[in-house]
Amino acid sequence: MRERTAEGSEAQESDELMEKLIRREKSGRTGKNGKCGNSGKSAAQSRFLGVLLGAALCLLFLCGCGERLSRVETCRRAGIEAMQRGDYAGAAEQFQSAMSCYGTARQDSAGIDVLRYLAEAQYRSGDYAGAAESYERLLGSDGRKGVYLDMACVCLVKSGGDLSRAVSLYEEADQAGTSGDAHRSTLFTLGEALSASGDDALKEKAEELYQNAVSSSGETPDLFLRIGKLCFDGGDLEKAEEYFESGISRAEEELSAGAENEERTEELQEILENLRFNRAVCLEYSHQYGDALKEMEDIAAASGEEDAALMHEITFLKSRVGGEKTE
Repeated sequence: MRERTAEGSEAQESDELMEKLIRREKSGRTGKNGKCGNSGKSAAQSRFLGVLLGAALCLLFLCGCGERLSRVETCRRAGIEAMQRGDYAGAAEQFQSAMSCYGTARQDSAGIDVLRYLAEAQYRSGDYAGAAESYERLLGSDGRKGVYLDMACVCLVKSGGDLSRAVSLYEEADQAGTSGDAHRSTLFTLGEALSASGDDALKEKAEELYQNAVSSSGETPDLFLRIGKLCFDGGDLEKAEEYFESGISRAEEELSAGAENEERTEELQEILENLRFNRAVCLEYSHQYGDALKEMEDIAAASGEEDAALMHEITFLKSRVGGEKTE
């Protein structure tokens, strides 16, 4: 009998060990008749656990959403009640709390509604910087709507913000076709700030915006008043007087035809008085003291009220035309 060499023995042991490992692997993977064994059960259990985990996560998510919506609604109602009481600062705090519930999550329709309330409450409470920020957020989350553009512009002006940015907001609203009394009021708020800025370029921008408004919405007494003031501030008395006279004619025509409502009638009467006063000032600066005095006296008679500034002007003008002299 031939003996095995050491090298042959080691090779055989290695082959036997490999065969055992293969048999063990097979016995673990298959049961009787070659069907799925323990690993099949394990896969099924994993799938079942995955379904359970997914359901649990969905339930937690829904519970979290429900809790958040409940907190939002509670703060929203409290904010509305505060606004109804006239407590706008308190209302803003409630709406701010409601907004904080969203964190960095995208706002739904309820969140946008709360943000609108927040912006209004901030504006009414005098927090114009906060309101400007809220309206800017609305522009980003609810579209570039004219009302948001106008309000962001007004709040930026009232908070002493960047006038160039305010002009951009107004012009975007204008180009989008925004119109009506609110848009016109935005123009006047912006125009007055530009006129008072002391910056010649911004003053020119104000006149440009006013002239564009005349072209798009027609010649109105209040537009003539503001353009006339710009001309007066720029030293062009003749042009200023022309605008004031045109405004007076328009206001009288509208009053004669019957204004659309009592509020507009009162507004026109106030505009007409301002137009007449400013025309009288132009006459005074042009050394036409007699005409200026008559205009001032007519204004005083029409108003029927004692106005200290107006009476001072009348006294001064009388001194210039040989009447009573001031001390």
